[in-house]
Amino acid sequence: MDAFPCVKRWQTYFLNHSLRLYNSFRFVQKVTGFRKNLTLLAPGGGPAFVELCLSKYMGFKCTVVDLPHIVEENKPYYDWANFETVGEHIENYVQRSGKIFDVVMSLENIEHIPAAPSSYIAKFVNAIADGGYFVISTPNMGSFAHLIRILLMMPTLPVPEITFDMKSYSHYREYMPCEIIEAYEKNGLSYKARAYTNESTAFRKYDTSRRSMYHVKNPVTKFLMRWFTQLGMSIMGIIPRFRYIMLLAAQK
Repeated sequence: MDAFPCVKRWQTYFLNHSLRLYNSFRFVQKVTGFRKNLTLLAPGGGPAFVELCLSKYMGFKCTVVDLPHIVEENKPYYDWANFETVGEHIENYVQRSGKIFDVVMSLENIEHIPAAPSSYIAKFVNAIADGGYFVISTPNMGSFAHLIRILLMMPTLPVPEITFDMKSYSHYREYMPCEIIEAYEKNGLSYKARAYTNESTAFRKYDTSRRSMYHVKNPVTKFLMRWFTQLGMSIMGIIPRFRYIMLLAAQK
């Protein structure tokens, strides 16, 4: 990480999400047939670790579009990575630029958007080249962690005061795989592949119940949630569809 200028503040994020980031990189490689030198549009790129790997190892030409203040904060890093950067609302950029990309990659964005997935995807359709790909990663509503919360009658999202606070950048909604696939198809895209991953490795303590623990008053329920969390790591290792994050790709 010391080799990455201006990303010291992203170190904890990288360590906590390292497995997802690596598997996202591998997923894009496989979906695109390991082709090199493709053009990629990354809305809401943030730390752009996956974009960096695709650029350095696959020769992808990456365009990162994010809120102006985020682009400004990360400008030295983006410049070092040789990304084209745009501080603008993504819909305005797509309409204004008229550029076409081989891959549109939206990682951990759609759950933060207060709109249906089909309307979010629709913003990018005209920016995808014929035969190009749309890749989404987002929390899996069918994960073991969510199922256990529902079984224990616990909420799967933060308290409503956080969820509906427009400044919190919280998760407005999380989805089942079939919902994202249906959203692709509504926009004339053909579903191509899916994969599942956790955020980090099983060798690190992975607290899948962290967002709901503050609701818990009963010590027995707290114990059960912690026990189920540990059980969940074993189950998710065997059955991929129960993992916390899903990646889905479609082709135009």
